[in-house]
Amino acid sequence: MPNKSVLCLFITCFLLYFIGLESFPSIDPAEAYYVEAAREMVELNNWIVPYLNYQVYFSKPIITFWLIAASYKLFGISELASRLPFALLSTAMIFSIYHCVARIYSQRAGLFSALCLATAPLFLLVSRISPVDIAFGFFLELSILATAMTLENKGKHWSYIIWAALALGLLTKGPATLVLYGASVVLFLFWRRPSLYQSEEWLKQLNVIPGLLLFLAIAIPWHWAVHQASNGLFLKVFFLYENFARFSGHTNMGKMSWWFYIPVLLAGFLPWMVCTPFCFIDYFRKKEVAMQLFLSFIATTFVIFSLSGTKLITYILPVIPMLSIIVGVFLDRWLIKPADYGKDVTTILIALGFASIACFTGVYYALPKVAVPDLFKWMIIIASIIAGATFAIALWKFLKKSLDREKFINLYFGAQVAYLAVLCPVSFYIFGNKMQLDLKTVSIKASSMTNRISLFGEFMPSAIFYAKKPVNCFFNLDQIKAQNSAPDNSTYTGEQLLIVKDKDLKRLSTIPGLKLETVMDSGDWHLYKTPGYMVTCVPTLEDVFKDPIVFNDLITKGSPVGPLTVPASAGRAYNPHN
Repeated sequence: MPNKSVLCLFITCFLLYFIGLESFPSIDPAEAYYVEAAREMVELNNWIVPYLNYQVYFSKPIITFWLIAASYKLFGISELASRLPFALLSTAMIFSIYHCVARIYSQRAGLFSALCLATAPLFLLVSRISPVDIAFGFFLELSILATAMTLENKGKHWSYIIWAALALGLLTKGPATLVLYGASVVLFLFWRRPSLYQSEEWLKQLNVIPGLLLFLAIAIPWHWAVHQASNGLFLKVFFLYENFARFSGHTNMGKMSWWFYIPVLLAGFLPWMVCTPFCFIDYFRKKEVAMQLFLSFIATTFVIFSLSGTKLITYILPVIPMLSIIVGVFLDRWLIKPADYGKDVTTILIALGFASIACFTGVYYALPKVAVPDLFKWMIIIASIIAGATFAIALWKFLKKSLDREKFINLYFGAQVAYLAVLCPVSFYIFGNKMQLDLKTVSIKASSMTNRISLFGEFMPSAIFYAKKPVNCFFNLDQIKAQNSAPDNSTYTGEQLLIVKDKDLKRLSTIPGLKLETVMDSGDWHLYKTPGYMVTCVPTLEDVFKDPIVFNDLITKGSPVGPLTVPASAGRAYNPHN
């Protein structure tokens, strides 16, 4: 069983996370921030202070940039190299869940849990690009798993993994790692209410003193180095503006409802989300150490992010691995003692079957309305029909008792993986190119010219990635000025190139005297020269944050023009002679 399980998971991860990673451009904004910042790390040879658009990028700590930059050094700068570290981390997350759940519960529970995670739509979506959330989720999940392994006495070295994972999580996304882990432990202790003797034993197992020393040895060096390199500005901005002000909602313009993550989880953990109500009811009746810890993590993480003033879909990703464990263990226990669960699991499986059939039917009817090549369209349609029919037949046979429970679940997982192995690479190729290929094309053309580059209407870091030079993204028409009346605040000379999308052309036409000379058109995106006109840059984020009065207003009141979390203006670190 273990060898077959490992082989099954290797095949699953290869099919779902590695095939077609190079087949679509970098996606704005989800991953392009990080792939470009890592490219600049390599170009500038600065491995301490992150840069984006050639100015200091205060948004995240260093681990994500190190991972991508290291991949660039090994394999060259490309879309594949930027995504490979995260496909590997996703695979590591799946295998860590398999190993730990197998040790605490059973091999089959470990396999089921790992497959639930591997096929969860939100996890799968994020794993195929290069955002910070996969690395953050991996280290946070590893700290919780290692805590469970330590408390369950499954190995004496797991306590050190807790401290190392927390330190690496801190280097990936900052104090959110410690807040989420700490909150889940507090709720677990309140729920568990261990005796004094048990508490003392757990403290011994956790190796607190050597663990803290390990944590500090990993976490402090980079924090000290970036503090020195930026004269203290980086950590001040990151901790106060990017964390405190973000949580309080002062770094975003829109306000999301407290229930924002309910539909996100319903869609992001389909079809397995239909199992969770039954799982929660079952586990609340039992007093199991590891399961109480997992449930505590789910509850506190959901509540903390729901209370946050800033909400993004990917923030809730760390909940998905723990939900997968809950479902995987539940299915395994049902196979062992079906009588203990009565008709509950039959209801679950019927709901799973109909949820999957509904998803495949929706894809079948929706896809023909999307303008994609017929070959790819029919690949997905045929896969949807086959998968839907497989689930329908398997469910019918199961209800007729001509297919036993374990074969039904194995068939369900197998069909799900096979279907997603077709859907994922094809969908990413179709929609990734549809969204980004035209911008990539004009940006590459701009990279071959000596002109300074501006982009109107949006901040698109992928344009910087493909242009391989600063791109001054601007939003106000009064930034376009006649060259004889505007100060040249660029760091290099040359004519002005302008990248603009169809939807923003009408606004540009209102500028008196502005002539746009076409260099290239590609779909909705255009590359122009603007003879006699230039785009002036707004102050860099570093210059803004250095003003103590402005900084205090940003922390307490926010910004009237939106979040100051992206370096839209071209920075000064660019050297065209490199």
